Amino acid sequence: MGIYLAIVKSDIAKRVALQKLSNMNNTPKPFNHHELLEACTQTGCPVCRIGAQTVRRQLKALFYEYVNDLEMRANLVKSLGFCGEHTRLLLSHKIADGLGASIIYEHLVKVVLREYPKQSSNTQPKELSRKFNNLVSASDGLGDCLACNRRDEAVIYTLRQIGISLDNAILRDALEKSDGFCFPHLSQLFLEIQKPAEVDFLLALTESKLKTRQSEMAEVIRKNDHRFHSEKITEDEALAWKKAMVMLSGVSINPTGDKHD
Repeated sequence: MGIYLAIVKSDIAKRVALQKLSNMNNTPKPFNHHELLEACTQTGCPVCRIGAQTVRRQLKALFYEYVNDLEMRANLVKSLGFCGEHTRLLLSHKIADGLGASIIYEHLVKVVLREYPKQSSNTQPKELSRKFNNLVSASDGLGDCLACNRRDEAVIYTLRQIGISLDNAILRDALEKSDGFCFPHLSQLFLEIQKPAEVDFLLALTESKLKTRQSEMAEVIRKNDHRFHSEKITEDEALAWKKAMVMLSGVSINPTGDKHD
């Protein structure tokens, strides 16, 4: 009986470890209506926000829980760290801690030093330029940025679920009250639907948001005229140019997706 229990406990421990790795490395956080409905109440494209939230969770988990995970470290070696966008995120927000970042990047610098060109070599400057260009984190020829991969997985999954649920009255109401979709995610979403009514809904929704942004920005311009300077610019009007900018570009208005950030 004792041996049997030991085997069972060992099997359970292995399953728990594998599940943690699966949750961290392979599967984005499951889509749920609450998360999307909450994102619709915040500024900017709700899909962008869910993508940013996914990245924040993944990076926090990495630096605080998985910093010594062998599989994760191997993937980071393949990419030599994170892309420029997510490196800037780590530098400007309290996501990574000094110890976790030091452990990860001390290892990466060791990897780079192994490939570092010798001073006595006859390597030409153009070849050195190419070599160092190939050592830029997550550049072509290296592994993909882990944060980008997690964001893209979450975004694709979310868009598919929206496409399936677009006839849901609660979801439609939330989308109508939101700032609408950015153009890159709207483009992707059209590939997930086929019904003419759903196409018309998205076209009408987006046109309405564009007209609102245009009207708000026109008011900012008008109120900056000395004749109307006494009229206060509203909060929505002040944000309109930012909303228009991210709507056309597909950049999240909030880098971490945190409504308190």
